[in-house]
Amino acid sequence: MNCKTKYLNISVFSILFIILLFLNLLYPAQTDDYALYQKALNDNFLSTYFEWNGRIGEILFAGYFAKFAFSPIFDIINAIIGTAFLFFGFILCFARVIKDKSDIALLALWFAILGFFGYFGSIFLWGAGSANYLWGVTLIFAFCIPYRLFWNQIYNNNNIQKTSHNLWINFAYFIFVFLAFLAGMASEFIGVMVIFVITLSFIYATYHKISLPFWQFFGFFGFVAGWITLYLSPGSNKRVETVGSDFMSLSEFFDISFLDKIITLNQALNHNYSDIFVIFLISFSIFYILKNDIKFKFYHWIIAILSIVIAMVFAKHICAGVVFVLILWMMRNLATKDRFYYIFIALFLLWIFMGIVLFGLVNGVPKRTSVVRDIVLMAIIILIAKELYKIYGRKISFISFSLFICSVILLSYHSYKTNLSQKAINQEIIEQKIAGKNNIMIPKNLIYKSKKFIDFGNIQQDSQHWINKTVSKYHNIESISVK
Repeated sequence: MNCKTKYLNISVFSILFIILLFLNLLYPAQTDDYALYQKALNDNFLSTYFEWNGRIGEILFAGYFAKFAFSPIFDIINAIIGTAFLFFGFILCFARVIKDKSDIALLALWFAILGFFGYFGSIFLWGAGSANYLWGVTLIFAFCIPYRLFWNQIYNNNNIQKTSHNLWINFAYFIFVFLAFLAGMASEFIGVMVIFVITLSFIYATYHKISLPFWQFFGFFGFVAGWITLYLSPGSNKRVETVGSDFMSLSEFFDISFLDKIITLNQALNHNYSDIFVIFLISFSIFYILKNDIKFKFYHWIIAILSIVIAMVFAKHICAGVVFVLILWMMRNLATKDRFYYIFIALFLLWIFMGIVLFGLVNGVPKRTSVVRDIVLMAIIILIAKELYKIYGRKISFISFSLFICSVILLSYHSYKTNLSQKAINQEIIEQKIAGKNNIMIPKNLIYKSKKFIDFGNIQQDSQHWINKTVSKYHNIESISVK
């Protein structure tokens, strides 16, 4: 990496860090943060592993970092991890760092997609949400990068340098295995995906007689050990029992009839539908038309738009599998002309696989979880933009940077409004306590929520709701509710 490239990367990601820090400083602690703050102060470091959640992000947050949930210290930490997520994500997608303006445009486009459709507040700003999703996925990205770089060299027919086994290399192996273990504890369903992909890479390497370095095996077994530790977590099992009505176990799945199995899997695939899937569907359809140099008249565009709408309805309500097969067929047509597009097929199949893995969640996954899954679709969208940049460079740059600026403005607005809302709620609590009230009533109009910005609840009308009880305990009052 030359000095110009280093300066470019430091500059770009410093700007992103400043933006994320600004948003984190604006955004106040919410809901679970109150409970985990008290947990970090009073319980032992591993208590959440045995009581509620075995993910490494929540263990770290509930065990220690939640102490700073109401402090700028946490905002700085979270902004650093958010910046690392974007940096590692770019490397994972392209097997390199940023090199020029086109890369900056692609990064800006990715940020914009996350800003508009990624429930940004829930994943990047909310303490408990960040720990559960942003921190964990960042760990997984960091773990996967060496594998990505290795296979990129194989793809480009570059010689792989054999590593010596001196003291420092052995120490690096130890650090990598430890990172792999932590990454394995980051996410149940993403962990399954990573294990599946690495296993396929081992099979491919064996079949094609590719010599794999030892660190790949050490890392894999470390990751599997971490995932098993997460899977066997007493806390995670208790959480499943708590939401049992929304969860179907593997044994329950095998006990139902064959027709019900098909219906359940179809339901799981239908749950893959999201705003980001819609963006992907539109982007890929336009790309397919342009790539095949199909000349459209006005009425052809009307038919194409209607076809996309029908595909959206099918994917959400009827049978997503039909739409997915059609998309794979289109990708296959592109791949017959250029083997690069087999990457599209691999990524899309991976995304479908993630949906099948989640079949047990009867009512689908939380919106923020679907965003984590849809990172795979975002990768395809970014790769499409990269291909189009070769022909429509100025237009792609204009669209990307315009959307980026608009997304930052929108996120700032949401964070500011949430900040004002929280200050108004706190002021209302103080005023009612001064008036001698211990059962606090918060006017409904003081609570701000945007459906595309956050996907979690706030103070409820029921004073016995766990969120209300947690907030009451933090403010040392008897009860709190919304009127």
